[in-house]
Amino acid sequence: MNRWSNKRLGALATFIISLILLYIYFTPVINSLNTRIFSTGDGGDGLKAYYCYLYHIDHDSNSLHFEGMNYPYGESIFFTDNQPLLSEVVRIANSIIPGINQYSVGIWNGLLLLSIAFAAMVIFLILFELGVPLTLSIVAGIGISMLSPQIGRMGAHYSLSYVFVIPLAFYLLLKFSKEQKYRYSLAMAALTFWAGFTHMYFIAMLAMVIFLFWIFYLIVQPKVFAKWKTVLFHVMIQFILPLVLFQLLVSLSSEVSDRGSQPYGFFIYLSHPWSILFPANPQYGTFFAELIKEKKLEWEGLSYVGIIGALTVVVFVIKLLTQLVRARFTQAFQFGQALFPTFLFWSSFIILLYSFGIPFILGLEHWVDYLGPIKQMRSIGRFAWVFFYAMNILAFYGMAQFYLQQTKKLIPLLVIIVAAGILLFEGHLNYKFIKPYLKKESTEFTDSRHYKSTPDLLDNINSSDYQSILPLPYFHIGSENIWKRSACGTKEMAFNLSLQTGLPLHAVMMGRTSISQTYKSLELTWEPTNNPAIFNELPSDKKILIIAANCDQLTAGEEFILNHSTPLSSNEQFTIAEINPISWQFKHREYRKNLIQSHQSTNQHIHQSTDPPVHQSTGPLSLPYNTYGRIFRDTLANFSLPDEIVVSFWVENFTEDAMPTLQLETMILDQSDQCTKYILVPWGNYLKQLFDGWGLIEYTVPVQAGEKLSIVLFPGKIKHEIVVKDLLIRPAKQSVYMELDEKTRVLNNRLYLIDQWQ
Repeated sequence: MNRWSNKRLGALATFIISLILLYIYFTPVINSLNTRIFSTGDGGDGLKAYYCYLYHIDHDSNSLHFEGMNYPYGESIFFTDNQPLLSEVVRIANSIIPGINQYSVGIWNGLLLLSIAFAAMVIFLILFELGVPLTLSIVAGIGISMLSPQIGRMGAHYSLSYVFVIPLAFYLLLKFSKEQKYRYSLAMAALTFWAGFTHMYFIAMLAMVIFLFWIFYLIVQPKVFAKWKTVLFHVMIQFILPLVLFQLLVSLSSEVSDRGSQPYGFFIYLSHPWSILFPANPQYGTFFAELIKEKKLEWEGLSYVGIIGALTVVVFVIKLLTQLVRARFTQAFQFGQALFPTFLFWSSFIILLYSFGIPFILGLEHWVDYLGPIKQMRSIGRFAWVFFYAMNILAFYGMAQFYLQQTKKLIPLLVIIVAAGILLFEGHLNYKFIKPYLKKESTEFTDSRHYKSTPDLLDNINSSDYQSILPLPYFHIGSENIWKRSACGTKEMAFNLSLQTGLPLHAVMMGRTSISQTYKSLELTWEPTNNPAIFNELPSDKKILIIAANCDQLTAGEEFILNHSTPLSSNEQFTIAEINPISWQFKHREYRKNLIQSHQSTNQHIHQSTDPPVHQSTGPLSLPYNTYGRIFRDTLANFSLPDEIVVSFWVENFTEDAMPTLQLETMILDQSDQCTKYILVPWGNYLKQLFDGWGLIEYTVPVQAGEKLSIVLFPGKIKHEIVVKDLLIRPAKQSVYMELDEKTRVLNNRLYLIDQWQ
């Protein structure tokens, strides 16, 4: 049988054996793909991804725009993590073949599992192309795909779970290195374009691999690769054109221009030598898991390369040092005799260093400011995946070369058998680790589009009477500025009701949401201190459906909404109510008018001698951006303690990108200056009101008699002085009222404009 036939049969065998193993390990999952949610914990990012995918298929009317959250604005489909290409294909298919949307979950889950088998086949093709014997290529292809760190993403980050992407890029570049054919460049273009539609991190990974490929081959084979036509046309096809087309579609999908440019985590979600060389998988036992935990390594940076991959690195380093000592500089840096394995090693090593945060963690943190769009890829630990595939492919390539070069085959053969056995065993442990996360039955979520999953709540409710759903407690995650997390199970119920009714949510759980839209949405559930701008942007006068959890975690603003809405139904966990936007605005104005008039009648002015004990400083305080800024540090001499103390102040330019992420430290110190209570959170968590770009920060802290209160702002991503004014420290049970001018009243540091209710 010729080599071409062996290649085809080997690829087919690898694919089929991988499918069989998948079925053996995940039989219950595969037998009920359409009712499974591959999700860890309470759902988190995973449940959100399924929701966005299903809502787009069932209810969206625009191919590039998602309407399910962030009502009334919606969002670009590229910021929803709903696999835009897949969801759009299924959405279009449903218009041609009605009813296919009922299998949307099964299609999603099936493709994720199939990607593992496809990856095994691609890795086989790489190894076989490099001259590795047929049987070993099959075994290694299956084992490497089973051990892939991307499989761990099936618990939440599904778009990142496509195991074949990086190996397929390797294979296409390997073929292109031998023959500079346009078909390989076009295939790479298709992969790059698909990658953008699936997850933007894949585009960044492919960009690095392609860039390093051309740098390497321009140096080592200039006669072939340095021709300007070769460089221009193939680089253009492989990456630039698909990227430009993708960016064009992104720009057409949204007009938002104020997405957060300072995402959290660039120096947090890093990889580390420990997370590469040692497994965090508890299937290995507690020792390594505790070691990783002790090092406080982030989950995003976990990319265990496996025992065989790690030994490959060790062997190569020993060989490198030995050759350098012997002054064999050319041979020292080569991995085997072929060029492509050498490229694979050094390019993946460079990308691994980037996943460690190098060079930025070496005192060059400010360089990140010049990375432009690359800075949006904050979880750079993920880039270590490239190293995983490269090292394991090179491991079996190196063993095959060693075997073929030896006259006595027994010892090399035993080495290969042991290595293959270790790889398959580690792949088995990886499958065992992810298996529990793929077993989650969630019929109340997956079937909510076909029948009422909550009939006790939705009986006699006609969804056409409403324009949207407002969940309480409200949640808003994704602006990279302010995080308001869900509570009391409202998120899951809101997703269910939205899919069932087709009504969009005011809540948000997406990525890089518009900063200005974020504040407008948040303002809707704050205390009614002013008219929310979003009222003027609602496209309809229809009522808003309220889904409120029966718990004690609603804020004052959320309680106000619920108290002024009309109850429709309820059970032990939730209450369904409705509110008319016009009457809601009227209640807002009425609340402010009555509140201010009641304080005017009591005549409680701060400047009177009968005023309660408070601390107030009205002048502006400029805080440095590059060091710690003290806002307050003193005892509360005139206060009756112990008591709950309310701290509030205004911050200039609070809506500036990254301003809300600055960390505010609050310490309570005893008489010996020992800390008895310590709080460190982003001060955006305490935001209560916005006015002309100023933000009101307010929070409560308990203080005992004789204790000292210390408030300090930590430096962050802001590169200019931060201005704070109107610091007010008061007892929680005491209100402080002032008349600032003829049209402005101040109550507990909140501004009330008389014009808004006259």
